[in-house]
Amino acid sequence: GAADVDAGTVLELMQLADFFQIDELKCHCKAFLAENLSPDNVATLLTEAVRFNDESLRTKCKEFFLANARVALQSPSLCYLPEALLCELLSDNALNADEWGVYQAVKLWSEVQPLPPLLQQHVWVAKGSCSSPAACLDERGALAPAVVATGDLEDQADVELRHASAAQITRAMGPLRCVRLGQLSVEQLRLVRADGLINEAALLEAALNKLDGREPPEGR
Repeated sequence: GAADVDAGTVLELMQLADFFQIDELKCHCKAFLAENLSPDNVATLLTEAVRFNDESLRTKCKEFFLANARVALQSPSLCYLPEALLCELLSDNALNADEWGVYQAVKLWSEVQPLPPLLQQHVWVAKGSCSSPAACLDERGALAPAVVATGDLEDQADVELRHASAAQITRAMGPLRCVRLGQLSVEQLRLVRADGLINEAALLEAALNKLDGREPPEGR
């Protein structure tokens, strides 16, 4: 009897066909994937299309993503998009999504990106270990080894991820520039401010523009 085949299985098959240079099988796989796009798999398939340098599949995936962005932005697979590709999608005027959804997607994406190796070594900082923020840093601007918590803390609740928050902001900088703050409501701007990912000046300007009744700029 016939077997059900999903996009994930075909993607793995296409990767094998590429490795063994079986071009005909690879073409069949691409055709299947192009016809079986969904909001859940489109980000993954778009990434693979870029990796395979397949412009036809890349174009179809991008068009599908933009048209179905309200749902696609909520997919866990979005978190594995390369930064440049995510920025390309979010800056496209054809993106069919509200701005709050765009911001939430960028926030989720930034949270799962790996920390740089240096920050992985200096991520936990005990409260009260430093007399001032500057005292917690070494000459390179990294957390001083003396304040790195090991296993001797009595209460993990007394530990905060100070440097991890800074790293998240750094990782999100590119995609965050694609968020049109002027399209957010005042309440949403308050929530964004609480996250600490966007500088106060940009948020204040967006809030004042709304209060003054100024129209936000069109386009992304």
